[in-house]
Amino acid sequence: LVVSVGLVVGYPFARYMLLLTAPACAVAPQSASVSVELSFGEAMSSRERRSLSRQLVRAYGANRGAPHPLRLSFSALDEASLHPDMLHRDLARWDCQRVGERADVRWPADELVWLSPDAGEPLSTLDPDVTYVVSGLVDRSVVSGRSLERSRAAGGRAVRLPLRECAPRPDVHP
Repeated sequence: LVVSVGLVVGYPFARYMLLLTAPACAVAPQSASVSVELSFGEAMSSRERRSLSRQLVRAYGANRGAPHPLRLSFSALDEASLHPDMLHRDLARWDCQRVGERADVRWPADELVWLSPDAGEPLSTLDPDVTYVVSGLVDRSVVSGRSLERSRAAGGRAVRLPLRECAPRPDVHP
């Protein structure tokens, strides 16, 4: 299954990645796959795209240093290439899979589950047969529902990261 996370300022992508690898939630990330969906460039300002580029670097580094790193890939690179400020110059050298098309084109609909901060159900376990796709979206104006809408359009299921249940502080987003 493919899960997508809508990124928002205030809880950067690197922290999402660390949460997925944190033992507190016991989601067994050893064999989990995560793909960052980079098709949201049109929805972001240049400043937000540059912020996303920096967050991707931090997330990649955090994943590489994790005790049980996730299998990481980046999807929708064909669309992302229209916004070069969104793509870090070293992305081509990173140890990850690079996918030209969108996640909902690359993977079958029955393998799509979008991780959205707007979903009601929390993600409780990571399935080793699933590819979790994170929506690369820095949204300073916080337009709710973008990743949830994408999941519905793709015919997929939506869940949210269990931040309320697993975060070390009660004031974390969302």
